[in-house]
Amino acid sequence: MMAEKQTPIYDIARSQGAAFVDIGGWLVVDAFGGEQKSIPAMTRDVALLDRSARAKVLVDGAAASAVVERAWDVPHLAVNGGAVHAQGAVYRLRHDRYFLSAPPGLEATLESTTARAMRQEDGLLTITDVTHGQAELWLLGPAAAELLSRLCGLDFHPASFPNLTARESSVAKTAQLVIRCDAARQRAYAIVGARSLGAYLWQTIIEAAHDLNLLLCGEALLLALESSKERDAGS
Repeated sequence: MMAEKQTPIYDIARSQGAAFVDIGGWLVVDAFGGEQKSIPAMTRDVALLDRSARAKVLVDGAAASAVVERAWDVPHLAVNGGAVHAQGAVYRLRHDRYFLSAPPGLEATLESTTARAMRQEDGLLTITDVTHGQAELWLLGPAAAELLSRLCGLDFHPASFPNLTARESSVAKTAQLVIRCDAARQRAYAIVGARSLGAYLWQTIIEAAHDLNLLLCGEALLLALESSKERDAGS
């Protein structure tokens, strides 16, 4: 059965020569027509990926901290801090707000696991699946921070913005959540915001990278890079 869900970048990615694959019920970019299907392609300055299909859930309320920590067995987090768990990652945006992230198709798992932990706590709590309503673009590679700095006023120095940091900010004059989520031993940033702004932000990032060696990347090359790094680490 063909996937029915399309990311907000689907039409523009198709026009740029993308081939798609079904992941978790979503049509996800597997590769771009001009993409070099080899690991050396990822040695470019920076890669841009559409990862909008990833599961995204917000948890709000006075009991959010206790519920999220119990549900996902993560430590107490400072505001703007994050932690990984078996299904994905958790980020604390405010004292009473958490953002849960996981691979495509796991939004129901994020909701149900959190809801079960909610039954053991008093106080108001709201769990909202925002997967379909938000775009998620990734910048990955040596120049990812430089490129993002051209569009956002945050300080991306590693001392100020280490891995698993999440901050709400303006990117290209739009409200976005910026997360550092390093992958395959490469610095990486996720930019999460309104679905309606996804295509605009995609094009704006490409324009901002005019003097950089930018690669439009799909899931196939990212998975190949991650597998290569795991083999290197095990050797």
